Amino acid sequence: MGPYQEPDMEPLCGVLTAIVTPFGPDRGIDEAALRNLVDRQVEAGVHGIVAGSITGEAAALSPAEHERVVKLVVDQAAGRLHVMAGTVANNTRLAIELSYRCEDAGAGSLLQIPPSYIKPTQDGLIRHYEQVLTATRLPMVLYNVPQRTGSIIQPRTVLRLAEHPRVVGIKQGVSDLEQLNQILAARPASLAVLSGEDTLTLAMVAMGADGVISVAANEVPQAIVRLVAAALEGDRQLAIRLQRRLAPLM
Repeated sequence: MGPYQEPDMEPLCGVLTAIVTPFGPDRGIDEAALRNLVDRQVEAGVHGIVAGSITGEAAALSPAEHERVVKLVVDQAAGRLHVMAGTVANNTRLAIELSYRCEDAGAGSLLQIPPSYIKPTQDGLIRHYEQVLTATRLPMVLYNVPQRTGSIIQPRTVLRLAEHPRVVGIKQGVSDLEQLNQILAARPASLAVLSGEDTLTLAMVAMGADGVISVAANEVPQAIVRLVAAALEGDRQLAIRLQRRLAPLM
């Protein structure tokens, strides 16, 4: 690799879609369908795509397939929106390997979950993230999703990790809004806070969050973009109407 340059990355906000990975009858990646999904997201006005994360069937992908998915999304997006790559791994070495692959594939940032099932201590989480940050070069977004991983990133740990210049955000998939409030109250300006639960997006944005990494946007991207835009702009009545209309789908 050539000499490192700090990535030129705008602050994360609005809607980023946690895009699914379509498969064909041969159980391989349906590349044409994936490209079409990317175009649909771009046309709907989303601000970014997250490829190869939990919603992107990461557990069903080999490392080579994971890299291929990210490369396809980056290629099809063609600079029209931000591409974040999920690096779902339950050990630090694999997280680093996947991060290398995603960087080589052209991702603009990494979405990193805690090691699943292992339930590390908070100090263990810090060491895990610090090792990945030391080994890689891309900006990182933390993913707090205890219902999937079995461990939670406590607010004090989030704020400790946010001191690193390349920790640029957190996807907060935790229903405890008091934890969200603690992060929002003390976060540095450089840390974006994004909802990780579609059903809580309006509440989180009302509290000060910057947007959502959305699953529902796979199906109704324009509606999610309108919802988040209304919430960020303070149009409470429109945001409530959209949230209630979309609640059954969410």
